[in-house]
Amino acid sequence: MNRISIDLLKISGRLEEAGLTEPATELAELAQEIAKNDRLLTVAEAAAWLGCGRRTLDQMVADRRIPAHLIGGRYRFDKHEVLKETKLGA
Repeated sequence: MNRISIDLLKISGRLEEAGLTEPATELAELAQEIAKNDRLLTVAEAAAWLGCGRRTLDQMVADRRIPAHLIGGRYRFDKHEVLKETKLGA
């Protein structure tokens, strides 16, 4: 979970303590959604997100056309890095 999500959850807790349960719940749900979308993608998830096949994605990594992190012997992809470092974000 990133810093923004954590801060949103803290604010949500304060809202709930103040008796504002509906806005607190909405803010907590937003924090969870942000955290979910901020995680690293697997090869299958990244290929689906990019609309390409796994082999194409593997070739893009091999050609260094797309940023990837090797974690535990498997590639992971950060959406923000992919958009920032490729023409996809232009």
